[in-house]
Amino acid sequence: MKKTALKKSMATKYTVYFPFSKSDEDLAAEIKKKVMYFVKTVFGGATVYPAQGATGTWGEESTSVLEILVEDVEHKETRIEQLAWLILCYLDNLKTSKEKPQEKTVWFSEQQVTLYKLDNPDVSGGA
Repeated sequence: MKKTALKKSMATKYTVYFPFSKSDEDLAAEIKKKVMYFVKTVFGGATVYPAQGATGTWGEESTSVLEILVEDVEHKETRIEQLAWLILCYLDNLKTSKEKPQEKTVWFSEQQVTLYKLDNPDVSGGA
């Protein structure tokens, strides 16, 4: 019996949006570094990029996006909530240290996705 070259699995994509002021870019970079340490430890990795379009700004602040694909993480709903809370605390500390109002919200979304893997049938299995 031949094995199919196409394999699929289910995953959850979490998208976290967090704002920072242009004047705080250095501190925002430090926050991203700390957040990525948590993400790598818990989820294995993520993609971070500046938001575009309607989500590109949050009031007068720029928005960063953190995307995480999760397949097999125990208690993933709790972990993503911990991540959002961590980001909220870092942003809150940043803003209150500059005598600005506290950060009120960090947005994140959850989406079920199907990951497809296509194995190259021309590559021998003994590589």
